[in-house]
Amino acid sequence: MSPASLTATVTIQTSNGSHEAQFLVQRSGDRRYGLYPVWRLVVVPARLTLSIPDGVGGVAIDGQPVALQAGTSEVALLPTSHKVTFGGTSLLAAQTVIADSLLAGSQAVQYQPTFTSDGLVKVKSAVSGYFNDVCAKQTGATASRSCPQAVKGYLPYSGQWTVIGDPAQDLAPTVDKGQKIDALGRFQMV
Repeated sequence: MSPASLTATVTIQTSNGSHEAQFLVQRSGDRRYGLYPVWRLVVVPARLTLSIPDGVGGVAIDGQPVALQAGTSEVALLPTSHKVTFGGTSLLAAQTVIADSLLAGSQAVQYQPTFTSDGLVKVKSAVSGYFNDVCAKQTGATASRSCPQAVKGYLPYSGQWTVIGDPAQDLAPTVDKGQKIDALGRFQMV
């Protein structure tokens, strides 16, 4: 007598090489030709975990809009390959991520926002404005503690600062895991 359920291992040949997948099969009460038991594939939904930051222009899975709130959401889908599209805004470009849940099962879908050309111009403008308007024009007595040139610990007056060149010239904006924008670059002041 055979067991009621088994795990079948299958090797799948793809353009990227061979992949091994395991599927649960369950014996039904039916028999073929009165002798051979019929085995049925048990389809277990795959779960995709999506981290959606505030302000994303919507999410679509396989072209169908999905109403998800900002934050972490979990979506159950058939275990096949899916196309997850994060909508764009005037600052952030739309992004499409392929999630192959046939071989990987449940997984987190990584959203890595990139700026549109308009968005990059606005980020660079904000950084340049910060250095030129906030840091350089304020005296040491009124300068913000966030200004990199503020030296309030030992000197009551840190002097008058002038920005040299464009502080956003080699700016590389990145987004951390908390979906906060960091602007990495170099600046010079005298």
